[in-house]
Amino acid sequence: MAVSLALGVAGCGDDGGTEEPPAQASTPEPEAAPEPEPEPEPEPELEVDGEPRYGPIPVAPGFSPDPHEERGTSRGVIAASELSEDCAGFVTEAPLHVIEARGPFARLHLMALGEVPVGLVLRTEAGEVRCASIPEDEEAEPAHLVQHLPPGAHRVWVSTAEAEDAVRYTLALSEIELVADAVTPP
Repeated sequence: MAVSLALGVAGCGDDGGTEEPPAQASTPEPEAAPEPEPEPEPEPELEVDGEPRYGPIPVAPGFSPDPHEERGTSRGVIAASELSEDCAGFVTEAPLHVIEARGPFARLHLMALGEVPVGLVLRTEAGEVRCASIPEDEEAEPAHLVQHLPPGAHRVWVSTAEAEDAVRYTLALSEIELVADAVTPP
C-alpha cells in the first residue's frame, strides 16, 4: 500500500526528483515610449537686409585700385527667384557683400568669377533687383552686371547652379569695362 505524505515541499514526480514550483505570472514591462522624432530644421529664410557674410565694400567714384576684388564662398540654399523671378540658381540667406556707394556711379561693372560658373544678384538700396545668369558653359564669360548706382547700400549675392553647392568666387567691381582676364581667379 502506498502512502503519500504532504510535507509542504514540492511534490515528487514519477522520476523521484523534485518538480519546479509553478511559474509566477509575470507582469508585462511597460513599453518604452517611442523616441520623439527630431524637430525638422526650419526652412532657410531670405534676409534681404541681413548682415553680409563678408562685410561692406566702401567705394567712391574714382576708387583705386580698379578693378577692386573681393573673395568668398557662396553656398546657395534659397532659390534666387525669391529675390526676383528673373534670377536663377541658389543664394545664401543673407547677402554676401554690401557695396557702400559713397557717391553716385554712372556705370559700375560687377563681375563674379567662380571655380565653376556662378551668377550674380544685386539688390539696390531702393529694392530694385538685377541678375546676371549663371553661364551654362564653363568657357562662357562670367556673370557680369553694369549698373547705375546712387549713393547707398547695395546688396550682392553670388548664386550657385545647385542648392548646397559651396563655390569659391572672386567678385570684381570696376568703373571701366571688365573682362574675365582682368579678374584674379578664386
